Amino acid sequence: MSTENKKEHRKYIEIYTDGSYDMRKKRGGWGCYMELNFSKKGYKRLYGKEEGTTINRLELLAAINGLEYLTKHRFNKFPTTLYTDSQYVVDEINHSSNLDLWEKYEELKEGFEDLKIEWMKGHEEEKNGNTIAHYLSKKYKYDENDKKKKQL
Repeated sequence: MSTENKKEHRKYIEIYTDGSYDMRKKRGGWGCYMELNFSKKGYKRLYGKEEGTTINRLELLAAINGLEYLTKHRFNKFPTTLYTDSQYVVDEINHSSNLDLWEKYEELKEGFEDLKIEWMKGHEEEKNGNTIAHYLSKKYKYDENDKKKKQL
């Protein structure tokens, strides 16, 4: 194996996703925090909001937007682990609802060479990628005048 190939195998991505929902207002947000060990900045943050939605839809949107960003920038060739606190996303429960999103999610997953989806306990006191994704998913409450999808 050449030195260049060895370097490429050390590159990896960790994605942390979360959704947040306000039942009273029937709206919510999604957040995605990515750790890119090979980029100069080292991370990427994405978030967005949705009206008239559900928490399961928001959890899926967080995962989809993260995978979509990586695919668009051709980072889907690197080993990637997506962490979520949503059993709905990990176990791919109930494909009868949100069919449009499940199809997109499956299509994006197929484009990755090495993708793992793992559940993690969310909202821990210890600051980690999930904590940041959770914070990002709640930004819609403070960014009422922002566009639907935002990148930091």
